[in-house]
Amino acid sequence: MLGHNGQFSWTTYHEQLVAEGCKRLIMNAINYWNLLYLTDKLNRCVRPVEHDELLKLIVGSNTHTWHHINLQGEYDFSEESIATTLFDLEQTRASARVG
Repeated sequence: MLGHNGQFSWTTYHEQLVAEGCKRLIMNAINYWNLLYLTDKLNRCVRPVEHDELLKLIVGSNTHTWHHINLQGEYDFSEESIATTLFDLEQTRASARVG
């Protein structure tokens, strides 16, 4: 349960293991989203100079951040929401094969 100054509390060791596993899953999902987002931004660069500048910024930063994610928000995973995909996954796959 979330409380006690933003800290989780567990009654059993098993609950602690489940909570830690969930935390890792959420952290990895956010990192994966960040990588998809940045890859999409790179793919949308029109000019090579713009691409190189953005790539330089990305390499000098950290994708393991989540200050831009509302961890207590509401999320919509309905079919309608999924239909409006944010990323062009086909272009992402193609750029991965080229690089």
